[in-house]
Amino acid sequence: MKNYYEMLEISETASQEEIKAQYRFLVQAWHPDKFSSPEQKEKAENKTKEINKAYEVLGNPDKKREYDLKHNISRSDASPSRPAASRTETGPPIKTSSPASYSGPVCEVCGQSAELKHTKLYENIGMVVVRKARVVEGKLCKNCINYFFWTLTGRTMVLGWWGVISFFANILILINNLFRYIASLGMTKPRENRTEDPSPIWILTAVGGYVLIGYFLFSMFSPVSAQNSSYSPPSSNSSSSRPTSTPRPHATSTSSSSNQGSNCYHWSHLRKCLILKEYQRIREILLISSIVP
Repeated sequence: MKNYYEMLEISETASQEEIKAQYRFLVQAWHPDKFSSPEQKEKAENKTKEINKAYEVLGNPDKKREYDLKHNISRSDASPSRPAASRTETGPPIKTSSPASYSGPVCEVCGQSAELKHTKLYENIGMVVVRKARVVEGKLCKNCINYFFWTLTGRTMVLGWWGVISFFANILILINNLFRYIASLGMTKPRENRTEDPSPIWILTAVGGYVLIGYFLFSMFSPVSAQNSSYSPPSSNSSSSRPTSTPRPHATSTSSSSNQGSNCYHWSHLRKCLILKEYQRIREILLISSIVP
């Protein structure tokens, strides 16, 4: 039969702060509302009862002391304490170091007391015909959000495009992860970093993928590209179809050499008014010549 330390998954040398933090973490992790099937709900309820029973004794220093004496558990207060959990089943690897003082809500992954934010991050891996999806949801601290964002997004950026459904689902997943990460930028990190840093490969992959996607979208929807696509240079036919009038110098008057003093006009400058004017002038000349012998 498990003892109370095994029920809380802590060592026998754990301090009261560690016991309290581990109790909060396990209660949130095994909350029955997080499970959908009746079998899982029943298992979660039984697990929660065990956790509450163990914490009722170990969370009270006097009852804990009696329990240790009854079960011959020796505890040295001078011995260094270990963290409540070194690694979770679905969470990032946790550094083994002495925990800080806990006060307030704790992260559902690393169990540290810090500013938390409810976050839902996705990972998508396309396998041509089928796809594999992973969801990390819960109240997480800043360090855990950083780890899951860079790791899940980097893997999705490389492996999430191989399939028709995965291709379109991948775009929504990357947008969701980016906005969730932007919303967590103003959070305060825990006093102690117990979560290992994400791999630089996934960080470079995620950053490079977002840069390429942004450049592609900018080149498609930018005003400059739209203007270049709609602009069409004038063709040679349209320019040649327009009549261009080249100014030509007026013909010089020959009134000095002509007795009638008539002016010469180029054919391109002839207008109706000029023709009528010349017709009237010639008619007057003929009339005068017929009168005068």
